[in-house]
Amino acid sequence: MISKRIRKPVAIAASTAFLAFLAACGQSAEEGLDQPTENATEATAATVKPSFDCSKASKPQEKLICSDSELAELDVKLADAYSAATQAGDKAAILQAQRQWISQSFNACSDKPCLVAAYQKRLTDIKTPAPVARDDTSNLDQLFELSLMCASATSLTAGALKAQGDPEGDTYETLSKVMGYAASISGIKMGVSYDESSDRYVQALDNYRNSFTKAGQAGKADLDAFMREHGNIQSRCSELIKNPGNFKNLSALSFRVHDNQIDFDQAAAELNLQ
Repeated sequence: MISKRIRKPVAIAASTAFLAFLAACGQSAEEGLDQPTENATEATAATVKPSFDCSKASKPQEKLICSDSELAELDVKLADAYSAATQAGDKAAILQAQRQWISQSFNACSDKPCLVAAYQKRLTDIKTPAPVARDDTSNLDQLFELSLMCASATSLTAGALKAQGDPEGDTYETLSKVMGYAASISGIKMGVSYDESSDRYVQALDNYRNSFTKAGQAGKADLDAFMREHGNIQSRCSELIKNPGNFKNLSALSFRVHDNQIDFDQAAAELNLQ
């Protein structure tokens, strides 16, 4: 078999809805959590200052925190816990979880008891890391489908970042290609022709892009749900690449193909499943 490269996928342009969603994530309370040691210049009534600048507080929840020492202390504790967690774990996954907490729990509160409960729950969650995802499958068709899913998710992220001029877009574009190579390697290993695996790769990208477009057209709730699932996929793929298992081995071979160290047939021959 003559080894080939996967056809370059059609660039996925980020929609206005997606860019707006990304912009919406930059909330002031979250920014404060990114800088846990930054204290407010002046709190209204609290003797303990929260992690964010109270002079810039705009949300009712933030103003309530600035006026209450107990809430301010909880905010500082969460900021410190967030900083420690991002230094020790998967920063992208923790950031995604933090944004989800702000959107679904923090923003839903209108009084002190609700905020106390929300902060205490988040402190418990952030100090108890979720189990690391492990690739426990030895089934080639599952590896093939997982590779297609990861390629699609990273391609969408690449398109959004590149549309904003973010250089990280190139990194995600490379990762999407590598995951496409992973699909080809696992496909060849189980007897799928190169052309068929390439076609299924392009189709998977189209399907993922269409799902995103439909979610954006349906409204913010559907788009938010899609983006939460998108973040979960990205996090799982990242963990699978880093951790022991068949997917990590497949990913390593795919990077070697990308760097022209071996071809697809050699990679398939070297893929030894656990």
